[in-house]
Amino acid sequence: YVVQDTLSKNKLRRYISSSSFKMAALFTMLLGMSAILLGYFLYDFGHTNFIRETEAAIDNEIEHILVLADEGDQQRLLEHIQERLEQSDYPIYFYRAADGKKLVGNIDIIPTQVTRIKEGVLQFTVQKNGKERVVAAKIHTFLDGSSLLIARDIDDIIKTYELLRLFSVLIILFMVIVVLVSFFISVFVVKRINIITGTARHIMDTGDLSRRISIDTNWDDLSNLAQTLNALLERIEALIHGIRDVSDSIAHYLLTPLNRVRKRLEAAKDKQLEK
Repeated sequence: YVVQDTLSKNKLRRYISSSSFKMAALFTMLLGMSAILLGYFLYDFGHTNFIRETEAAIDNEIEHILVLADEGDQQRLLEHIQERLEQSDYPIYFYRAADGKKLVGNIDIIPTQVTRIKEGVLQFTVQKNGKERVVAAKIHTFLDGSSLLIARDIDDIIKTYELLRLFSVLIILFMVIVVLVSFFISVFVVKRINIITGTARHIMDTGDLSRRISIDTNWDDLSNLAQTLNALLERIEALIHGIRDVSDSIAHYLLTPLNRVRKRLEAAKDKQLEK
């Protein structure tokens, strides 16, 4: 168990210190930063920016109305609002008296279902040319208790923003997929390298040239390398066997002459002793 734990820790260390893991970690960091920047851009330059521009346009309308209101000519104010309503790119107006009576406007009532998208800025839907449109509005209350709602159509902007958000989510999802793929590729590469290294180490330690690198795929470069190394090992093994066969043949052919030489030497030695 101790040996197995040690091997597992060594494999873990080899993987963490491998170039494949470092590259996967680098890709993860870069893509993660890209996703964060994309999310920031989507929120700050998308949602916040169009709200800011819409609010600025409404404030400009309100300031113009306030100039007319300061003159004290309510009839001129009503005529101005009516002129604005007759324009094709008009904003939405709803001007009512202090008692709640509608004085002028292109909506009959302020919707009850509204969403506050910012302090002082409301969002709701209205019927415009037979279609529901999303608008952003601000309400200004005058000193006499009357109030004026001015809204601008942001339906197209909302749809564009939603489409941008969808694309951003898809891009972030793609980034996550790239990170996961790079991680699994790094694991695959390190696993293949460890198999090749382990086989080479076993052959070096035991001298067993019959050992081969296990291959379960044939689509990657490392598997191609493993096949080439296996062919190299097979060739080396064949050459070693050939050398052994030649050595055995030489030993076999030299055995009889060497025996004769040994016998003659022994006979010569015996004659020398007899003298």
